[in-house]
Amino acid sequence: MLLWIQRNLLKSGAYFALAAYLGFGGLDLAVNGPASLIPAALLAIGLFTGRLRDWSAVIAIVMAAAANLFLDVKPGFSGGITLVTIAMVAAFGSRLWALITLGTAVLAGIALVSKLVFVTGLSVFDVSTYGANASLNVALFGYGLVISTSLAAFLIGRLAITLTTHVGTSFDQVVSSRERRRLQLQIAEQDARFEIAKDISELVIQRLTAAVSLADGASFALRGESELAERTLGQVSQSARQAHVELRRLYDMLNKLDKVHAAPPGIADLEPLVPLYRELGYNIMLNHLGKKLELEEGLELAIYRIVFDALENIQSHVPRGADVTIDFIWSEGGMQVLVKDNGVEVANRSAGLVAGGYGVDEDQKALVETITGAGITAMRERAGLYRGSIEATRVPGVGFTISAIFPELSR
Repeated sequence: MLLWIQRNLLKSGAYFALAAYLGFGGLDLAVNGPASLIPAALLAIGLFTGRLRDWSAVIAIVMAAAANLFLDVKPGFSGGITLVTIAMVAAFGSRLWALITLGTAVLAGIALVSKLVFVTGLSVFDVSTYGANASLNVALFGYGLVISTSLAAFLIGRLAITLTTHVGTSFDQVVSSRERRRLQLQIAEQDARFEIAKDISELVIQRLTAAVSLADGASFALRGESELAERTLGQVSQSARQAHVELRRLYDMLNKLDKVHAAPPGIADLEPLVPLYRELGYNIMLNHLGKKLELEEGLELAIYRIVFDALENIQSHVPRGADVTIDFIWSEGGMQVLVKDNGVEVANRSAGLVAGGYGVDEDQKALVETITGAGITAMRERAGLYRGSIEATRVPGVGFTISAIFPELSR
């Protein structure tokens, strides 16, 4: 379920927002009247857009609380939409914005409880309080309810994504156990090969030592008896051939250690990187446009490594909170993958600079600049193996873009 939500941001967000609005908003309509639909609608919009931009959920919660206060709407079932929003942001958003959403929801709930108890009065619910501390006790109970339910929603969201992404299902644990046993067996096999390699190496050394001794004897024999020298050189040749055979056996033995038994990562393995980079504080999205083509394993591995290296570069140089998009654009016979970030824009905002504040020089530099470096060179070499190309460009005032183009794909 959670993996489906991760892979279908817009569709899942729309379903959840519509279901929450019809369910919780419908209950509020029946109990509190038409005015309650406005806060419910704002919260539903925040639930939908919060899947794309974490901060929009915070804005929606604040606006819904303000609507409740100014429209004098009694708190009702729409708070359930807030709890769903908290859980969703906690599960799929960055950790920073998940905590901000939780704090905003708690403060908004405390404000609504305070207005209800100390300003409006509980008489709107046909409830009367008696005693000097009655209102305070009711308010404290309401505060505790708001905090506990919000925290529970946050923890449910964190637990769900952790079990799905980091801990894994029972099937994942079985696969992990089998993989661990396979690796143990492979290590044992490698130890045995090393023992054999040691024996072969010792034999090769003996063969080469004999060949050297025979060659020295032949050099002396050449000064006297030619027949003896011929026999000695024949023995040298035979010993050298035997040493060559043993070296070939040793080479083949050692090269078996380099075989990779596990399937190499491919494009589908980029999906788990999305929640990982959201945890690191980036607003990352992975999109596929067009019908995906079937690719050979080597090409998928090259594309995976290009995107992986681009994300590693973003983590090293781009500030947290930046938007990162990975777009796969598929055509009939080729594809293009774009990895874009707005790190410069985020850095400028943090420094208090005006968005888009760059000059003509930066525009001209971006048009003619050739970006180089070890990482870019490695990407170009990988792409070149499959008739592809890499373009690295700076977008003035925005950020950095890596474009990998493969015009001719075949399986």
